[in-house]
Amino acid sequence: MGNALGTHQYALQDDGSIGMRNVLQVDKGSVEIRETYRFDLDRRVWKMATQGGVYTGTAPPWHGERWIFEGVEITSGRPRPVRMVYTDLGTQAFRRDFQASLDGTWRTFSAETCKRF
Repeated sequence: MGNALGTHQYALQDDGSIGMRNVLQVDKGSVEIRETYRFDLDRRVWKMATQGGVYTGTAPPWHGERWIFEGVEITSGRPRPVRMVYTDLGTQAFRRDFQASLDGTWRTFSAETCKRF
């Protein structure tokens, strides 16, 4: 998608989960992606899933500058391991990298910087 401009809107849901609506402006149209983040109190991990199950992952509670979800992405009907790495950029921004393993090394294939307005 190149340098697409996106808007993320986060909202606390009635069940305690966090819903995220991501709208990407691509060419002359837009793509909407919805994500849900839910804390599993028994396992002490966050669970994240996109609408339709394209990506699902888990992460321990955020601690320090990075929050890493380990998960699986379904691409062309086939699963592949993908990490989603959040990096704290201060009170007004964070970066989110999507990484796949290539020759045993995690490499970013897509990234976005999210700024608070």
